[in-house]
Amino acid sequence: RSRVHMLSTSADISLRPLSQKVSEDKTLLRYIENVIRPRRKSRGSKVYQHVNAGMTVFTGSTAIDKLARKLRLRLVEASADDLYWGTKQGRYVIFTLDHGTCPAT
Repeated sequence: RSRVHMLSTSADISLRPLSQKVSEDKTLLRYIENVIRPRRKSRGSKVYQHVNAGMTVFTGSTAIDKLARKLRLRLVEASADDLYWGTKQGRYVIFTLDHGTCPAT
């Protein structure tokens, strides 16, 4: 089984994030989905194979969350909404709400 696939968004030279470009390109989305879940014919109808696939990215964002939903993949990381709690500001909020004060850093 081949595991390397070349994808191109050469028609779109805008400065938007790649995840947003892929999410808006229906042809590319169908291609990626077919690579992840190859279609097989079963009694005259097309059926997607069940695949336990996930998506891992370096930096999460709402565009990545949207792309994962469109591809029906689980995101193997915190969602963009949860990334805030790993920052210094998020830590401050958690300690302030729980203890009333935040320990010095």
